[in-house]
Amino acid sequence: MTQVSSSMSPKDWVRHMPADPVASSEALGWRRVGAYRFKQPTGSELRLPPVDAHFVVAHLRNPALVNARLNGRWTRTRSNPGSIMIIPAHHETLWEWKGGLWELQLLLDAETLDHAAEEVFGRAVALADGIGIEDPELWDIAQAAEREIAAPQPGTRLFADILSQRLALALLRRHSIAARRFGDRPIRIARHRLQRALEFIEANLADDVSLAAIAAAAGLSEAHFSRGFKAAIGRSPHRYLIERRLERAKELLRGTSKRVAQIALECGFANHGHLTTVMRESCGITPRRFRVESGG
Repeated sequence: MTQVSSSMSPKDWVRHMPADPVASSEALGWRRVGAYRFKQPTGSELRLPPVDAHFVVAHLRNPALVNARLNGRWTRTRSNPGSIMIIPAHHETLWEWKGGLWELQLLLDAETLDHAAEEVFGRAVALADGIGIEDPELWDIAQAAEREIAAPQPGTRLFADILSQRLALALLRRHSIAARRFGDRPIRIARHRLQRALEFIEANLADDVSLAAIAAAAGLSEAHFSRGFKAAIGRSPHRYLIERRLERAKELLRGTSKRVAQIALECGFANHGHLTTVMRESCGITPRRFRVESGG
């Protein structure tokens, strides 16, 4: 694979694909990571220009024989569903494959990885490229991204912010030149900073808040805050936000006569149906049934 100084944006780069994406994050306002699901044609050769983002591909369906020219050498492998490919930013590649490929492409902003590396290692580090990689964490991240672009939910920008941090950390831990020296040290947040974040979330339950905004309220970087919040609370900021919205909705169902649709909007849900889905999944009951059984 040859490193090239001039690179294009992910949006322009995607146009070089032999097929249009079946689904993507382009209309969702994602800032630090892009997600694109492709059904590539059966058997093809493709020369890809350099892109100014790190390129992670999850093989979703249909085994295929794949040849790739990486670092000036050809690599040949049988790629199976669940396999991962990693190509660092600012490199061009040449690909050949046999068999139709369903894949989920993630393009991570290079500065996001650099900022995470500064926090983890104290300096920028390089990623190692490869194809046919088995990595359950990267596979889980790709599946989460695929589900979100297929059916976006309220808070999708916050979801993407957290996803980008997860992706950056997974790449740094296992696919960077400094990975062997990485220690999975616990990250802690001072109590007063955590309290600021919790208060910010409570005050903005109805809004489409981002991870950056919550971290800023705590006075921390996104990477530090995201890891420290989960260590302190036991779940991600996004999951905690959904739980608080649901608890607020329950309070309003019990204590007011407001319509369910109005309560849904006041608590940050997209509509009546979204609140119903979340409540049914979490509590096994619909909002209307909850109101009746709670005496509201």
